[in-house]
Amino acid sequence: MHERYFPDACSNYKKEASQLKPCTIDKGGQGAPARVLVIGDSHAEHFYAWFVQHSPRPVEFFTAAECPPVPRLERLQPGYHCQDYAQLAWARAVSAGVDTVIVSARWATVGLAGAPYCHQAPGAGCVVPGTLAAKQALIVSELKQAIATALAAGKTVVMVDDSPESRVRVAERLAREQFWYGQVRLTLPAAGVVAQGGWLEPVFDEFKSAPRFHRVSLRARLCDAVRCKVYDEGLKRPVFFDESHFDPLWIAQQADLFAAFVGPAR
Repeated sequence: MHERYFPDACSNYKKEASQLKPCTIDKGGQGAPARVLVIGDSHAEHFYAWFVQHSPRPVEFFTAAECPPVPRLERLQPGYHCQDYAQLAWARAVSAGVDTVIVSARWATVGLAGAPYCHQAPGAGCVVPGTLAAKQALIVSELKQAIATALAAGKTVVMVDDSPESRVRVAERLAREQFWYGQVRLTLPAAGVVAQGGWLEPVFDEFKSAPRFHRVSLRARLCDAVRCKVYDEGLKRPVFFDESHFDPLWIAQQADLFAAFVGPAR
């Protein structure tokens, strides 16, 4: 699972709040403060290889696989503690030891017809939204509030846009195609990426003029108007090692969208 691109010792997968821990890439000597914080689920963790190789200053990953960082949303499946994780992640985001927050997740996990979630309103029980649209509106509202709080605390917030996803395990599919056909055939429809993440646009629209809010994406590197690639001809390797997680060697070479945000502390 996620240990293929993120250290298993750093995993917060299905851990209770008291067991959650950060994973620090120490670039400033023993005990140096983590000035860049990455929060989210496994779609935040799969950027780890880039930060290890390229960040000139310390980076702290505080992530929980399969738990997008949406406040007050609880995943209604055994073993998950997503609401506790999100609360701690955003509290960490506004703490004094952080100046830049990078937010990335597989938003479809919580915002589309994926895992079941309920919303914990202040002073009320955890209520399952009656419709998909209602759930998406709650997520958008909670994210707006969390981001606004971080910006008001003087933080820079970098939010990663949705990336393409496949319905098959990409590396395995490409290996079969190369064996049988001698070439890669698989691509992904670009329209599906836009449709998948379109419900999050109100979040990006809310902060598009905020000077410390930044929207970044790998779409331009992967997709044209029609299709998204899943194989890098230059590197001669798949972009993904499963359906949606980036290959660590590919991401270490290609995710320079973070370079502008990991320079000397601001």
